[in-house]
Amino acid sequence: MGAETYERSTVVSHSLERVFAWHETAASFERLLPPSPPMELLERTGTIRDGDRATFRVGVGPFGFRGTVEYEGYRPLEEFGNRHVGGPHRSLRHRHLFRSTGEGSCELTERIHCEPRLMMATLGRAWLGRTMERTLEFHQERVRRDLDRHAASPAAPLRVLVTGASGLIGGALTAFLESGGHEVVRLVRRQPASGHESPGTRSEAGSTGPRWKGSTRSSISPARTSALDGGAATAHPRKPRRIDRAALRRARRASAAARSAGISVGCRVLR
Repeated sequence: MGAETYERSTVVSHSLERVFAWHETAASFERLLPPSPPMELLERTGTIRDGDRATFRVGVGPFGFRGTVEYEGYRPLEEFGNRHVGGPHRSLRHRHLFRSTGEGSCELTERIHCEPRLMMATLGRAWLGRTMERTLEFHQERVRRDLDRHAASPAAPLRVLVTGASGLIGGALTAFLESGGHEVVRLVRRQPASGHESPGTRSEAGSTGPRWKGSTRSSISPARTSALDGGAATAHPRKPRRIDRAALRRARRASAAARSAGISVGCRVLR
């Protein structure tokens, strides 16, 4: 099986500047990771400019591949691209092209040129074509929906404290907020590893809920901070129609602790 090219275009009801700026955020790579095959971001340096890199893993267990994306061809408000080193393809180049279609709208085109390794080639051209088409459709729908949600939110950037940021929902929520220009502080129980992490909450004997650790409370300005629980609306694992009541109790305790620290707390359903 030789090299194949896949291409898809769509018009997004947002300005060229806004669409390109979304791709320039550090969180855009995570937001564009498709649900299938499973992919995980391991490390990232920079965003989409020439020389920036991202290391990822695709697949599960011993059948997984580790690869690196190297960015190239960056032209502001016009295009950028990347090439994959390692991973399931012998070679893969991915271009993103942008064109204004009038005030408040933009055409987004993605073009993938790839040559699969033998293991992927044995699955057949039809399977690979369906996978690439689903990936491109997912990418462009994700861009559209994220921009629609951000446009419906307050224009002023927020600083958001997120508990459960290392989980499945919390990780996706964190990337979504960062792609909208918000500053996210991940509350962690271990020693913070970066400026984007802070000591989280702790429960005290005899208390009804967690308290903010002193370093967190003193370093956050309540006037411009909101708090979210990354697992607050998790469905019950065996009964999908029921909300996990344990997660709901954790969210209520975290909300009470945030209010006691002077941090605004709200409730929104994200679908």
